[in-house]
Amino acid sequence: MNTSERDAWLKALLPGILTGVIYVFWFARPGFQQLSAASEEAARSRESIPAASVMYARKREVEELTRERDNAAKPKAPTAVFEPKPSHDRPLAIQKITEILSKRGMTLSSSKAADANGKGQSLPADATELSNRLIKEYGIAQPKLWVLEVSGTYTSMTGALKDLSTVDQMIVPVALDMEPSEGDESLLIWSLTVWM
Repeated sequence: MNTSERDAWLKALLPGILTGVIYVFWFARPGFQQLSAASEEAARSRESIPAASVMYARKREVEELTRERDNAAKPKAPTAVFEPKPSHDRPLAIQKITEILSKRGMTLSSSKAADANGKGQSLPADATELSNRLIKEYGIAQPKLWVLEVSGTYTSMTGALKDLSTVDQMIVPVALDMEPSEGDESLLIWSLTVWM
């Protein structure tokens, strides 16, 4: 390669090289600096996330210990073995059961008083004692067994049983039978015996 060819190549490549150097130092460098600053900030925030969760956990522990200390300082009232529910109105209890079942997407087909002489429908001796005690001490009506025919899914029945424990009426589930539905495989026919 002679000098004139080299000079021709240099003249052809020099503007491109010069433009590339100017671009890197003038335009791209601030963008790279911003990118590196953003990546450093992200790394710092990742390091602070575990620290924040540890601080939050410690705060919860302190609040829990404070609550326990405050509860321990309060005088405790004696608790009864059985505290009857405030209301023992059967029609209202059936209405509450119907509301709970419909909230859970279940259908109450029938409700009827159970025959005390029927198979599996008599109260055990403990429940009879408790029934007599409720009548004598609290003046409530004689609790009776009721059989409720209900249709719904398994999960809706478990939720309904959980909800029954929160009502203000004395409703005690005694027995639960299940049969598959003829048409819908997910729908089940339930026979719920309650003491109320």
